[in-house]
Amino acid sequence: QDYAVLRPPGESVEILACAPPRGKMTVAGVMAYVGLALFFIFNLKSAIVYWTWTREAAEKDLLDGPLLTPWGMHPSVVKGWIALIGSYFDPNNKQATMRTHMAVAMVITTLLTINLIPMVRKKWMVVHRWSGRICVAFALMNAPSFWHLVLNFKASKSTQYIELSVVFMIVFFGAKGWLSARSKDIQSHRSSMIMFSCCFFYFGVQRICLLLVQALHSIPAFYKSLPLGDITKVTGPDYWEVLFGAASFFAAILTFGIGAYNAYGPRIKSKTA
Repeated sequence: QDYAVLRPPGESVEILACAPPRGKMTVAGVMAYVGLALFFIFNLKSAIVYWTWTREAAEKDLLDGPLLTPWGMHPSVVKGWIALIGSYFDPNNKQATMRTHMAVAMVITTLLTINLIPMVRKKWMVVHRWSGRICVAFALMNAPSFWHLVLNFKASKSTQYIELSVVFMIVFFGAKGWLSARSKDIQSHRSSMIMFSCCFFYFGVQRICLLLVQALHSIPAFYKSLPLGDITKVTGPDYWEVLFGAASFFAAILTFGIGAYNAYGPRIKSKTA
């Protein structure tokens, strides 16, 4: 009953596909909306950077920003970041790929954000349905390009394996959400679309987790007990494979853990009540 909205007599009951239960919002619900905000901000800035900034401006932003400046990174780590950013702005390397990717990401970002706004679901169901259909179709059509982009990320194998799994889940939950909506299995549709959304939230959460992991490796009380120790002494290979990989792992656990709780928690509670 938490998800049902009664229509006028003679019409069917419409179920809100992704509406949260009424009442007090849970911590997981709040974190889901935080994830949505991070997702939108991260993709918007990235699109602006890759489409309008010069390579020099992007490198300066990287060197002066929170990712590198506060931590006193080893020169090999700084060099690796500059090389990665540089390849994304090189017309003979990955510039066209990244610009296309960010254009696709902004389309998905806009449609997914519209689709997840509660007011849209409640008042403009047609907008909710069509933004969802277009978003899923667009994501599925571009899944091969996502896969290709991740395969070409050579800096961290551990991160690459995690992100290839994320691309697979985009296809799996996108297709499952679409088919369950067509068969009017609304619970399955809701759960699938929450997990589908998490596949995109993950990338914004990953950057936050990277900052947290770097912070832990800069505090003596913590880094003395960590395998890599002081972050200022962590060299390029260890940084990308271990530290960046750990941040990616924690981001996946956090994002998909909260997503699974929001997606399947209410169903489990209703069955055990």
